[in-house]
This record gives sequence, C-alpha cells and structure tokens, in this order.
Amino acid sequence: SPDPKARRCSLPCGFTVEAAAPTDQAVDTEVTMTKENAVKHEYKNETWEATSIQVHVSPLPLALGSKRIVYDMMDFSAPKSKQHKVAKAAKQATREETFNEVIMQKKCQRLAKKFNEYDVPRKIAYNDLCVIELVDRPVDASGEHPVMIMEPKLKGDCKRYTDGLGCTVDEDRDIPEAFSHFSYEFTKGKVVVVNIQGAEDTYTD
Repeated sequence: SPDPKARRCSLPCGFTVEAAAPTDQAVDTEVTMTKENAVKHEYKNETWEATSIQVHVSPLPLALGSKRIVYDMMDFSAPKSKQHKVAKAAKQATREETFNEVIMQKKCQRLAKKFNEYDVPRKIAYNDLCVIELVDRPVDASGEHPVMIMEPKLKGDCKRYTDGLGCTVDEDRDIPEAFSHFSYEFTKGKVVVVNIQGAEDTYTD
C-alpha cells in the first residue's frame, strides 16, 4: 500500500515520483549509485566555463520547498572528501533565471569578501554555486536539457536570518543584518543583499 507520508513531486525533467518524506539517512553508497553524464557550468571572471562530469542525483528529494526541490547529489569530478553536494531544482524558473541566480550569488561573494576586510566580529562566506545540466535526460518544452543548481552541502542546521525585505528573522544573530546594511552603503544604494540564509556564517541562496 502507498506510504501515507509520501508526496507526489515534480522532478527537473518533468517526471513525477511518489517520494517519501525526507529522512536523515545518508546518501546511497557508491556501489548502488547510478552515474549520469552532466555539464558543469561555472561562472568565473565574468564568463561561463563548461566541463563534462558525472554525477549521481538521489531519486528521492531531500527537502521540498515552496520554490525548489532539493536533492542529495554526488559530484564525481570533485576530490573524494568533497563529492557530497546538494542540487536544487526550481519548480518554475527558466533556464536563464537559473544561470542568473549563480551570477547573483557570485556578486554576494564579492561583497562578503569586502565586508570581511573590515573589523567585523565574525567573517562570513557565501557557498560556491554552479549550474548542472543533466544531458542524459530528455529535453524539456524549451528544447533544452534540465538544469539544477549544485553547491557543497552545508554543515549544521540551515536557517533563515533575514527575509526578502531585509527584516530580521533570527533575533540571535546581527551579522546578517549588518551585512545587508553594508551592501547598501558599499554600493552607494545600488544593491542591498536580503533574504539571507545558511548555516552559521556560511550563506547560500
């Protein structure tokens, strides 16, 4: 009989699965992993670089958000100790929006480095993102292979510190709000970083 905790969700290539609620189980051992071909798109020095790699995407979601589905992923191009990643598939975002999200994160990384140059009580960092194109999977309605955002898996509990307006969500931490204020002042009002979330002082999208 069906698992009462199962939820039907969309996979990045239009498939659907009956996915059980996420558990704390570790990602599958390498023996049981199915490798698939992918192209890793990295944004470096204002240009995109593409590399052919192999990955494993867990068939069941790790988490289901309002805008994204999160999966465990193994990146076999990385050193053994750094292969465990997470992949985020947007429910509705276009291919262009997915690539733009990585560019936006890189801009936040640069602002975080500037912030750290000052006498701050705790230094911050932004996780490295890249776009993974799953080239073994069928093309979608736009004629392109599905894409996901891949990043290192954060250690610790991931929390939201500020919301989309920059208002504090976690009252115990003031560094995220200070960084938002810094981003506005440093860019002379052109940019303000909000919706800050992550684990401790490592932030993600």
